[in-house]
Amino acid sequence: MIRDALSNHNIPAIREYQRNTNKPDLSHIPGDTGLPIINDTYGFTNNIQGMINRKYKKYGSIFRVKVPSLDSVMILGPEAAKLVMQNEGKIFSNFLIWNTVFKGLFDNNILERDFSSHKTFRKILQSAFKREAIEGHMELMNPIFKQAMYEWPAGRTIETMNHVKKCLLDVGANVFLGIQLGDKTDKINQAFIDMLAGTADIFKRKELFF
Repeated sequence: MIRDALSNHNIPAIREYQRNTNKPDLSHIPGDTGLPIINDTYGFTNNIQGMINRKYKKYGSIFRVKVPSLDSVMILGPEAAKLVMQNEGKIFSNFLIWNTVFKGLFDNNILERDFSSHKTFRKILQSAFKREAIEGHMELMNPIFKQAMYEWPAGRTIETMNHVKKCLLDVGANVFLGIQLGDKTDKINQAFIDMLAGTADIFKRKELFF
């Protein structure tokens, strides 16, 4: 039943499944819950690669991780990647994990869709990245890139991350939303940044999940 609900993106049925299904017992899987109260929060927010490497060295390629809002299992390595990405038995769900991150912020996005639903929406999305579409995108993108480069400070060392991020957000607002550069673009870009920050909030309220 849950596979059909996920494939059809039947959110009410998925929610009913979540309400009526107990969380699995993960205690038999190697791992730890990190620090008291905050669990693995510090590792996730400050040095996720370091945390993964530490647990990998201690527990191997399969181990538990925990933040206050979510218990999960990490599986590492090429065989694990093949198992998850091919998902031949439909045993892994995009929605059941990503919705804990995106709910109320990026609802119904393609990352949340499973099986046939994901395939259908992926085909729709791919039409925006065919050669003809990309050529049209480039005509819009190149002037924005050129203007941004001229506006970067010259004659001194700068941290490029914020400049590059602003440039790419400006491009996205123009190409995908048709918004011209200006105050409105800045507001749209800041709203997008704030929404992304919300997805990284690992202390989300319980009501966000049910």
